[in-house]
Amino acid sequence: MTSDSCLVTSRRARGFRGAAGPVLLGLAGLASGGCSLLFVDGPPANHQSLPYFDCSSSRLAPVTDLVLAGLEGIGTFAAYSDGNGLRSDSDVIVPALVAALFAASGVVGLQRVSRCDEAKSLLMMRSLESTRRSPPPPFRPAADPWLAPAPALGGGWRAPAAPADDRAAPPAPSPAPVSPAPTPAP
Repeated sequence: MTSDSCLVTSRRARGFRGAAGPVLLGLAGLASGGCSLLFVDGPPANHQSLPYFDCSSSRLAPVTDLVLAGLEGIGTFAAYSDGNGLRSDSDVIVPALVAALFAASGVVGLQRVSRCDEAKSLLMMRSLESTRRSPPPPFRPAADPWLAPAPALGGGWRAPAAPADDRAAPPAPSPAPVSPAPTPAP
C-alpha cells in the first residue's frame, strides 16, 4: 500500500514538473521581454505647448522585441508541428503567449517612436517659426565708460561731488618766461 501511494505522489510530482518548466520559461520571457513597453517613451500629452521635451527616438528596443517575437513564434510552430516532443498544451500555449507579448510590445514601441518623431519635428518647426517672427533687437553700441558717460536713463550712476574745502587752493604755477628765438646770422 505504501508503494502505491509513492507511485501516485511521484506521478503528480512529475506532472507538476513537466508543466512547471514551460510556465517558468514563459514567466522568464515575460520578465525579460517587453522592453518597448518598459523603456520606450512617447511624447508628453501637452507637447504642443512645451518649449522643449524629450522622448525615445531609437527603434532598437521595438525591433529587438519584434525579432524575439518572430523567434519565439518559430519555436512555437516547431513545437506544435513536432508531435514527438509535445507533452501538453502548455508547451505550445506559453511560448505562443510570450511571442504575442513580444509582438505587442514591439508594435507599441514603434508607434511611440513614430509619435515622438512627429512631435519633435513639430517642435523644430515651432522653434524656427518663432525665430522668424520676432525680428532681432536693434543694434545699440555699448557706451564706453572711459570715453563718454552713458546716456541718462533716469537716475543712472553719477560721480560723487568733490568734498567742500575751506582752505584756499594753492596758486597755479606761472609759466616759464619765453625768450625770443635767436635770429640766424647772415
